[in-house]
Amino acid sequence: MLADRAARIASFGEGNVLELPFPVAVKTGTSKGFRDNLTVGFTPDVTVGVWVGNFDGSPMEGVSGVSGAGPLFHDAMVAAARGRPVRGFDRPAGMIDEAEVCSLSGAKPTDACEHRRREVFAIVDAKSTAPVAPCAMHVRARIDKRNGLLAGKGCALDQVEERVFERYDARIAAW
Repeated sequence: MLADRAARIASFGEGNVLELPFPVAVKTGTSKGFRDNLTVGFTPDVTVGVWVGNFDGSPMEGVSGVSGAGPLFHDAMVAAARGRPVRGFDRPAGMIDEAEVCSLSGAKPTDACEHRRREVFAIVDAKSTAPVAPCAMHVRARIDKRNGLLAGKGCALDQVEERVFERYDARIAAW
């Protein structure tokens, strides 16, 4: 899970210091008040941990795990991996499942879900934890082309088009 490059890009942007020329699992952390931070990661062959901070506990003025310890981690991991064969992570048999999900809701996609992605899920007690409920966020609706409102039963077929809408839970819609 920690080796998911796409998840890191979502948090740290493309071209971040946690992108390495080989598969790596990475976790960053920043203490409350930015007193210190760390970046820890591993490959199938090497583990590297980097801590950055002031020994007196004073804050480092907004330095996070990716901006403080991250660059040092990157260089240390590259050096530690030098001369070693590049290997990916082996998934333990019977413990990991992969399934397609709706990118927005995380639920099982329906034909209305335009954006999808593959995700990794744990298998617990011989059962996948992948979602089984269909996405309720994306809905298809018949729209009257003349006014953009829901098309009624009496609306002529040549005046109707089907569109996909996103339906948000009231808490999210209010936000």
